[in-house]
Amino acid sequence: KITDSLLKIPFACEKIEIIQPIQRHAFAYATIAKKDCFNIAILDTSGNVCVKFHQLTIKPVPDLLDDFFYTVRWKPYSLESANMTAREVMPRNVLIVLSEEAKSLGKILSGFHEKDHIWKCYLGTENKILSEKNYTIDTNSKESFDIIFNKLKAIDIIYFLGGYHELIVEKPWIVQTQENQEKGVLCLFRLVKTLIEKQLIDHTIQLVVFTREGQPFKNKTINPFSSSLYGFCQSLRKEHNKLDFYCLDLHNGETDSQKLMDVLTVFIRNKKENTFCEMIIDSDTCYIKSINRLQLKPSGISKFRNKGVYLILGGAGGIGLALSRYLSEKYQANLILIGRSELNDQKRLAIEKIESLGGKVKYICADARNLASMKSAVDQAKETFKQIHGVFHSAIVLKDQTIRNMNENTFCE
Repeated sequence: KITDSLLKIPFACEKIEIIQPIQRHAFAYATIAKKDCFNIAILDTSGNVCVKFHQLTIKPVPDLLDDFFYTVRWKPYSLESANMTAREVMPRNVLIVLSEEAKSLGKILSGFHEKDHIWKCYLGTENKILSEKNYTIDTNSKESFDIIFNKLKAIDIIYFLGGYHELIVEKPWIVQTQENQEKGVLCLFRLVKTLIEKQLIDHTIQLVVFTREGQPFKNKTINPFSSSLYGFCQSLRKEHNKLDFYCLDLHNGETDSQKLMDVLTVFIRNKKENTFCEMIIDSDTCYIKSINRLQLKPSGISKFRNKGVYLILGGAGGIGLALSRYLSEKYQANLILIGRSELNDQKRLAIEKIESLGGKVKYICADARNLASMKSAVDQAKETFKQIHGVFHSAIVLKDQTIRNMNENTFCE
């Protein structure tokens, strides 16, 4: 008697007797040995035993969705319970990379490291030596950091403040994207490549990346230019395990200097080896990132519209085509597939299969990296279907390379 709905499959068998070959048509005769355990005989059409399975145990197949969804939670972190007594250490070499927006934060860091050797690198438009330990570098130059590391032969701590930008709502996004990538993730990539070339990254370095409202927190608007740094930092940490990473995301404007110095005392001065920490500092409270399993219950209500219009960026790729087939079959959707390459026979065949499921497809050749190209694509989509009910971004450039072996052109793709 079946008492549950879980699918169960064979897991182990105590003994198998092969008496004669199994014919094309056969029957199974099973008796219960104990819970989820059976003795099974495979019989031919004449009732002769072909194979016997003794103590065949079955086990339930786990629901893959039970361990599929995860979510980020921010847990309050009490500095009072941490060791606030700073360890005595020898003076260390500290590099602070900062932009104009982060000067006040740079001042706090300089005060914290007043007994250390501090080098400062200001992100600007030219490579220039301001003093023995102060430099300006051109954020558009691939070799900018050479000017520093030609003199700085060893480094213990790097503070990267290039991603500490305020989101300016009034300023065009395309302009902000280019400016902030140059100062943010692209600048950090160039810094790391210089460390690799100078053979400094194989030694233990503490790398502290400051961002401004880049983490999703309390339903606030996310600063995407800060957020772009996190994925790169995680990849870099997996590749170079001697880097101790700290991503500190500051919320609500200027952070209390004493609170920040307390955080630095706990995590920088009294550091533990092989660390990767993501933290939010919001006013006077600190939060540590944790990843938690999430169980989603079916709502029974679909967010998709029947015959709705959906634009899929990267629509001719594997994910895009699978999604298109689903929307076409289940909702008879009108689909705009956008891809960089021209329509060819292979794509035409895929589109025909999608349309045979009930939907309609318009393919548009456009480059998501080009604003004018995307505006034209959206205009064409609206001209055909009049409106757009949803957009999916499934366009990626997959080039499996380590950061050590990756050049800047590949990284920018």
